[in-house]
Amino acid sequence: MGISARTRARRLTVQALYQWQMAGQALADIEAQFLEEQDLRNTEVGYFQELLHEIPRNLAEMDDYLRPCLDRALESVDPVELAVLRLGVFELRYRHEIPYKVVINEAVELAKRYGAADGHAFVNGILDRLAPQLRSVETGDRPAPAPVKPKVAPTVVKAKPTVKITHKPKAEPVAEKPSSDLYKGPGRDGDSQGEKSPWSSRPRREREVRADEGAGPWPKRPRDDAGPETPKEKPGIWPSAPPGDPKQRS
Repeated sequence: MGISARTRARRLTVQALYQWQMAGQALADIEAQFLEEQDLRNTEVGYFQELLHEIPRNLAEMDDYLRPCLDRALESVDPVELAVLRLGVFELRYRHEIPYKVVINEAVELAKRYGAADGHAFVNGILDRLAPQLRSVETGDRPAPAPVKPKVAPTVVKAKPTVKITHKPKAEPVAEKPSSDLYKGPGRDGDSQGEKSPWSSRPRREREVRADEGAGPWPKRPRDDAGPETPKEKPGIWPSAPPGDPKQRS
C-alpha cells in the first residue's frame, strides 16, 4: 500500500516546522524553498501550505494544550517531537473530519521516522491524554488516562487475636453450719448446756448406770467401796491357812 498524499504533506510540514523553530526563518521563504526543492509528486500541497501557516498562527493555543500534559518544560522537549505534537494538536482541534485515532497514529509514525528512539511513545501518551478533551463527542467523554504510578507493595498488618474476657460473678462464701453430731461439751454433762453429746441419745438413767460401769469413752475406774481385790487362786494349789490353824494341810 502506497503512502497517501496527505501523509506526504504531513512529512513536509514536520520538516518545515523544525526549520522554522530552529532558524526562525520567515514562513514564506520556507514555503518557497520547499515548493522548489522538494519532490511534490503525490503530495497534497494545499494541505501542506495550510498546516505550515495555521500552526504558527495558533501557536499559543497549541502550546497551552500541551503544557498541562508534559512532565517537563516546553522548551526542554525535543524540537522534532515538539513539531509533531503541534501538528497533532492542530488536527485534533480543527480537523474534526479526521478520526482522532488516525491523527494519533499519523503522529506516532512521524515520531518514529524523524524523532528519537522512544519519541513515539512520548508523543502517543501526550496526544492520547488530549483526545478526550479535544474530541469529547467522538471519544464518548472517556476520561483521560491517568499517569502511571510505580506500584508499591501494600503493607500487611497482622491482626492481633481478640481475647474475650468474661467476668464471672464471685461466689458468695457459704457459712458452714455447725454439725449437731459433734460433741462440744466439756464432759458428760454437756447435754445439760444444750449441746449434743454421745450421751444425749440415751435415757438419763441408762447414762448414769453406764457411766458408773465405765461405759462410753471414759476409762473404767475401780469402785471405792469395793474393798481390796481378792487374789485369785492358782489351779492345783490350796490357799495357805493362817499361822496356828490346825486345819492347815501338810
